[in-house]
Amino acid sequence: MGRRPAGQMNLVFIQKSTGRGGAKNSLSESLRAISTQADMRASCLVGEPGPFVTRCRDREIPCTETSLPEWRKFIQRLQFPTAMRRVAAGLQPSAPDWIISNEMWWAPHAAAIASQLGCRSAVILRDGIATVKKSLQYRLQDHDLILPVSSTIADALRPHPLLSPKVHVLFNSVSVPPTDADDVAELAKKLSPYPSVRRWLLVVGKLGARKNQAAAVEVLRALSDEGPDDLGLLLAGDIDPDYRPEMDAAIARSGLADRIAMIGNFDGLGALLDLADTILLPSFREGLPRSLVEAITAGKPAFSFPCEGVADIYGKHSDLFVSRENTASAMHATISAAWADPSRTAAAFSEVRSHVLETFSPQAHLARLRTLIGA
Repeated sequence: MGRRPAGQMNLVFIQKSTGRGGAKNSLSESLRAISTQADMRASCLVGEPGPFVTRCRDREIPCTETSLPEWRKFIQRLQFPTAMRRVAAGLQPSAPDWIISNEMWWAPHAAAIASQLGCRSAVILRDGIATVKKSLQYRLQDHDLILPVSSTIADALRPHPLLSPKVHVLFNSVSVPPTDADDVAELAKKLSPYPSVRRWLLVVGKLGARKNQAAAVEVLRALSDEGPDDLGLLLAGDIDPDYRPEMDAAIARSGLADRIAMIGNFDGLGALLDLADTILLPSFREGLPRSLVEAITAGKPAFSFPCEGVADIYGKHSDLFVSRENTASAMHATISAAWADPSRTAAAFSEVRSHVLETFSPQAHLARLRTLIGA
């Protein structure tokens, strides 16, 4: 990875998987912010080639592909000490200041490499699965910093005496890319079979049991029963084959197949948000829901199940935008109440958006990161 200029803080991030996903998007935003700073240098250790690596190299962020055995697999853990010594030896010439795991799964790797190099380590927690039990299994207590991306995750860890002193919330940097004309044209083509839809409810993310998009179908059905006949549901994301039967059954029950578009993965986020009327997040579990922050940043109302991170986004207006329970009927009730009082909803949304733009901006993220790592 090469030597750094004198006085430049060197951050090495670990991101083993390099496909699509919110964790990679969030790290990409962090790297973009860091790359603008003359006194900071970022690079990545990855386990494979992929879209994330391409994005990094487009921004001149060095990526090194290396062997990263999985901590949770017994046979691979036997290979762990030798593999980490080899990785540390490769990093030695660049003298890293911090080794930072971008998710819990590679936290043991970051701590082991940092120990070999005599530098500090941190782990970013991006999923509510990071309970105390899981944190101890992945030895998060070995790090200098534990960085949950939401207060909900942090609050779950603070009661443990080994974890609590190291826990500091680091909100994501979130921005919305400019809309590309080609993306607009492609999206219009994909949605041409749905001429009756004038207002799209949008759900962004891989279709699967955790994201629970079948609930959004039920919400569309309930809203349509109240009268609007121009609503449709747009589902943008790869489809988990195991979840496809549940989605197909939900759509068949709804009787609204002519108003539900599953378009697969679509990289044109700006075009999606421009088109959407309202964003839904029916997930059972998140870390900090990027799709909500992206939607609100773009000025689009967004309604959510009560998963991790929503209180950080909505604050005192959570009751207006977050359902009381993780059910389609509760989300439908929340949306109906908000739509029934448009003036109150608009005023609350304006306050939420101002908060989001301040809290999750690249500038706020970078300032917080600097404070935590002593840059």
